[in-house]
Amino acid sequence: FSSGGFVGNIFHEFNDVLVPLFITGRHFRSHVIFMVTDFQHWFFNKYKKIFSQLPSYEAINAAETANGTVHCFPGAEFAHVVNNCSVIVGVHGAGLTNELFLPNGAVVIQVVPLGLDWPGNACFGGPAVDMGLQYLEYKIEPQESSLYDLYAPNHPVIADPESMKAQGYQAFRAIYIDKQDVKINVERFRKTLVETMRLLGRPTNPLP
Repeated sequence: FSSGGFVGNIFHEFNDVLVPLFITGRHFRSHVIFMVTDFQHWFFNKYKKIFSQLPSYEAINAAETANGTVHCFPGAEFAHVVNNCSVIVGVHGAGLTNELFLPNGAVVIQVVPLGLDWPGNACFGGPAVDMGLQYLEYKIEPQESSLYDLYAPNHPVIADPESMKAQGYQAFRAIYIDKQDVKINVERFRKTLVETMRLLGRPTNPLP
């Protein structure tokens, strides 16, 4: 935000700056960092009691970044950790977006729950290959899904997930995303891990 412009007029100080900052800070429970253009020291001194309560962090003067200063946030440290990994494994979900930070040639293993073949490939499989990563899928069997305990084996939810899409996205999501957990068959999953080691050029023990 800017502390220039009409700052100096108490009406604009509250309506254009303080109230919007309060709303923003409250929405994120004060876990925000404000970056300020046209930084006015007198303005911050005038409302220092208010600014001390809005964010949990000190405001950044944008003009001070002109000298090449880089501000690293906590997420950057985690991205660095991922960038040093050779493999990432995850069940279909937003966490797999961390594949963005993997080094070239790393392996992404996606555990694909029942009914999520297309979104699994569209959201993470295709992008992984496009980014120069090696991609493996582990598609679970019906018995590895928590849905198997809720529906009969011949029920469309288990036997024909594609047919359930006719009920609309919300109904499909309620079953296959919101209600579904997975319990991996470790012996079956072992083949995927062995293939991962092969892709990385690591020695593997032959499967029995």
